[in-house]
Amino acid sequence: MTSLGGYFLETPELRRRGLIVGENVSISSTVCIYGDYSNLKIGNHVRIDDYVVILANGLVELGSYIHVSPFCYFQGGGGLFLHDFVAMGSHCSLMTNGSDVSGNHLTGVTPPKETLGGDKAPIIMEPHSFLCAGVTVNPGTTISEGTVIAANSFAKDYIKSWSFYGGCPVKFLKYRNSEKILKLSKGLIVNH
Repeated sequence: MTSLGGYFLETPELRRRGLIVGENVSISSTVCIYGDYSNLKIGNHVRIDDYVVILANGLVELGSYIHVSPFCYFQGGGGLFLHDFVAMGSHCSLMTNGSDVSGNHLTGVTPPKETLGGDKAPIIMEPHSFLCAGVTVNPGTTISEGTVIAANSFAKDYIKSWSFYGGCPVKFLKYRNSEKILKLSKGLIVNH
């Protein structure tokens, strides 16, 4: 792939650098990965675009057939699990750690841990889920299979499967048809 500026690191180079990746993985040279590489596991057929930041200070697992658009932010301290066929638009933030801003604790990353408060819980994106641009996902959220979250929304808690959600916080909008999507993806995971 030709580009002006950044370039993609492919599977062999990523493995040489110590990442645990499957086949056909492309990660932009402008992606920043902080933390322990052993916490980051990436499946097959994954593309991570420019200026994505991944904090692998907890388990971060990406399945297969995943696309992460530019300027996304993954905070993995509470565990972040993106299953197969997950995609997201640009500027999405998946926050597995929250801050207590009530005045009872300090905030940020530099104070001692015992002075900090806030939620710490995993985020799970089940197969075929999709985040439109600018979505923020709170700690402890499960985005169920086949669900789409509308642009600039705030997702928290449990989101039902094969649905469209949107808003701040998200609300159910309508159901999504699963038949064609499941038919198109059938057999791809087995054959990678």
